[in-house]
Formats: sequence, structure tokens, C-alpha cells
Amino acid sequence: MVSGNDTQGLYNAGQELITYQAMLISEYANREQVYRLEVVKGKEEQGSQAAGEAVAKSTKAYSEYSKMKMLFDIVDQQIKFIKKIVSVKNDEYRNQD
Repeated sequence: MVSGNDTQGLYNAGQELITYQAMLISEYANREQVYRLEVVKGKEEQGSQAAGEAVAKSTKAYSEYSKMKMLFDIVDQQIKFIKKIVSVKNDEYRNQD
């Protein structure tokens, strides 16, 4: 196991990230929905899915969705990183003998 302060610090950091990610989910989904509606609108106007996506990607909705997705992905990567650190530290602790 990760020892003492390491454990508590990693636990706290992980909890904060998970809480933050949970708070982001709703806003992320809302922005994705707005972007997807722009894709549908663009498809109807331009006649193809690719053209609709191209039009939608030039909107503020896509910009906001893209930023939210990047933020969500960063938090997700940080959570995975903490899990990896804990796993490595636990392996080191088990192999001390």
C-alpha cells in the first residue's frame, strides 16, 4: 500500500478530480447537445453530413463543446495517472521484502 501522507494526498487529489469531473458531466453533455443540433442544422442546409459537420465546427457551439471536452479529458487523464501512481506505489510496498 502507499504509505502515510502519500495515501492521503493521492486519495484527496483523486476525490477532488472525481468530484470536479462529476460537476463537468452535465455541462459537457449540454454543450455537446448544442453542437450536435448545429450539425443537424448544417446537414439540412448543406445536404450532407460532412458539410453539416464542417459548418457546425465553425460555430461558437463547437468551440465551447471542444473546450469542455478537452477539460473533461484532462481530468480523466489525471484520474488515470493517480490510479497508476497508486498501483506502482502499492507494488513497491509489496516488494520491499
